[in-house]
Amino acid sequence: EHGIVEANVDLMPTILEAYGIPVPAGVQGRSVFNVTAQRAGNISRERKGYAISESLFGDAYTVSLRDVSHRYVFKTRFDVADFKNYRSAGVEEEVYKAGEDSPETLVGPGDREALRRMYHSVVKGHIEGILKIHKS
Repeated sequence: EHGIVEANVDLMPTILEAYGIPVPAGVQGRSVFNVTAQRAGNISRERKGYAISESLFGDAYTVSLRDVSHRYVFKTRFDVADFKNYRSAGVEEEVYKAGEDSPETLVGPGDREALRRMYHSVVKGHIEGILKIHKS
């Protein structure tokens, strides 16, 4: 089992490892499989339990987090020309119920706030990690 790419930052280490190229120290992402461990028959990797994708377009930055049952979308506006200047403004957040066999639907008001807070904290941590890379 190779797993899935959990964030865009996982692509580079996954590709490098697939070609047998050492992943440089300090790379934020993780390979979705470990060729050395596969050859030894020992695959163990902690799963995050979600996948994150990002989009930078115009003055908009969007992060989408998807787990087995929901999709959370965080949108904000800022100067995308220099991520070091990140300051969220005009934040919009949505939480969708996302089943495998049914279309996504907005989560009702009863559950929305608790889910929004939970997913927001994960996305905030993701953004903080990206900012560390861009500020170095």
